[in-house]
Amino acid sequence: SALPRSHTHAAVSVTACVALMVAAGCGRGGASVSGIVTLDGQPLPSVHLVFFPKNVDPKDATLFVADSNEQGQFSVGAIESPHGGIPPGEYRLVLTTAYSATAGDGEPPPREQVPEAYRGGIEFEVPPGGTQAAAIELRSK
Repeated sequence: SALPRSHTHAAVSVTACVALMVAAGCGRGGASVSGIVTLDGQPLPSVHLVFFPKNVDPKDATLFVADSNEQGQFSVGAIESPHGGIPPGEYRLVLTTAYSATAGDGEPPPREQVPEAYRGGIEFEVPPGGTQAAAIELRSK
């Protein structure tokens, strides 16, 4: 390989992470979930949301991802939709704005806007049938 061993390992880690994101929506039946992320009552754009299923062995878990638009709105679609889907149940929802799928090597990630108190994740429940009114309300203080 032309890459030094440390770079090869990093490339494998990134590939595995991307593969997990692509796998979102595969497997069990899912519901559509959409809503808005706000910070101090204002829409929070460019939030990367990762839903980690609770009560599932992490090595068997499928992660579900979404990104908020400029109005803070996000959507995880039904399994048959192009946006994937999410099974009903309990999740740990991790939010970050310090993420960019298109950032190149050496480019710093965007500035983190999610308050520190929320960075370890928050509890989130997907009801049977999903929801179109998920309100993720973050407070800076």
